[in-house]
Amino acid sequence: SCTIMMQLSSLAPRLARGRSVGALALSLAGVRRFASQQPGIAYEGSCTSELEKSAARDYKPLTQADREYARKLVGERKPMHSLDVNFYTSEAIHRMDMEAIWRKDWLFAGYAFQLPAPGSFLTYNVYNDSVLLTKNKDGEIKAHHNVCRHRGSRLCGPESGSSKQLVCPYHRWTYDLNGKLTSARHMPESFSKKDHGLLPVACEEVAGLIFINLSDNPPDFTESRAKIAAQFKPHNFYKAKVAHRIDYEIDANWKVVYENNRECFHCVA
Repeated sequence: SCTIMMQLSSLAPRLARGRSVGALALSLAGVRRFASQQPGIAYEGSCTSELEKSAARDYKPLTQADREYARKLVGERKPMHSLDVNFYTSEAIHRMDMEAIWRKDWLFAGYAFQLPAPGSFLTYNVYNDSVLLTKNKDGEIKAHHNVCRHRGSRLCGPESGSSKQLVCPYHRWTYDLNGKLTSARHMPESFSKKDHGLLPVACEEVAGLIFINLSDNPPDFTESRAKIAAQFKPHNFYKAKVAHRIDYEIDANWKVVYENNRECFHCVA
């Protein structure tokens, strides 16, 4: 499960650029692209699990000092050498990774077969962001931030399930499977339900694979769609199912896992 997720989460940016991308290239490209941009606003909501609570508690916004530190490390890097240790241990670089890569690039979030029927839902967490994937009555896959627009409560706590509508457990605000607010009790007459639907997340489905992007301006997916479809359509993931799942909690920076997965120096060992 871990290996598959790590491989597929990198497919969109890798195929779109037409070359093999390891953590080094992906990280540096993201850092360079983001280091000169203005600070972003993190989307925060209430949390349910201890892991989510920890992520929200430890979250710190990206600062100008973080950007300057990232530029310094990138400028000092020796070509054809491994990344400096600070790329794996620095909190500033980790914040840069989250903003420049995980919240900017397309991420593999799941399989279409995990949403078998209208009403099916699936949650996908990235750091302190939670994304809710649903299949609507027309069979379309939609993605929204998994946070109620009222008091910021987590809308769907389970990792997956099925429901005809999405009901917030806090004050019972209710949304349809397209994210439209359908019920909000005790609100004034001037309140407009159409202006308070769930906040959308960019979502693409191709060859049975679901990708999401947390950016307000996601990169174009057209080229990635064509290349991913050509490689994965023959596998017919629409008819697949999970036979067994193993989750690994790894006490290491994500780039270490990524590099170990993408490189093959150890394959002959």
